[in-house]
Amino acid sequence: MGTRAAFFIGDARDVNNRTWLGCIAWDGYPWGDCRILKDAQNVEDFYLAVQDIKKIRDDFCDPNEKGFPFPWDNDLFLTDCVYAFFNNETYIEYNRHWVPLKKYIEAHDTGEKLEELNRIPDPSFYDVPAPTKYDSSAPDSITIVKFPPKITPKVVK
Repeated sequence: MGTRAAFFIGDARDVNNRTWLGCIAWDGYPWGDCRILKDAQNVEDFYLAVQDIKKIRDDFCDPNEKGFPFPWDNDLFLTDCVYAFFNNETYIEYNRHWVPLKKYIEAHDTGEKLEELNRIPDPSFYDVPAPTKYDSSAPDSITIVKFPPKITPKVVK
């Protein structure tokens, strides 16, 4: 399984004011390629960092070329890692809360437990629509398979 990630400018819950920059299907955790996002000082820095990730990844789904690569149309935060730049900082969604990415990475690197993040999830992170509809032709889309009802074979004697 991959660690899927999505990138936004603006709070991803704010459907009318967010900008979807793309998604990756593998290794989207914050201590890998996405670590560079923590250094963004402004929207342009964040955008350029996402473009740098795009250049080195063959699993990048560009919204200008494809639709949303994951089938969860009505709950964006089912994506493993959602990164967003707003309030002059890069955030990551963790446990249905926004956390500054620098703080999250620092806690991971030092082994610190983010106790204050193990609180009741914020209900505003539920039922947030994906930026577009699922596109099974996007890079590394998830395939949904529906099996027919179980058929009991007849035994021939």
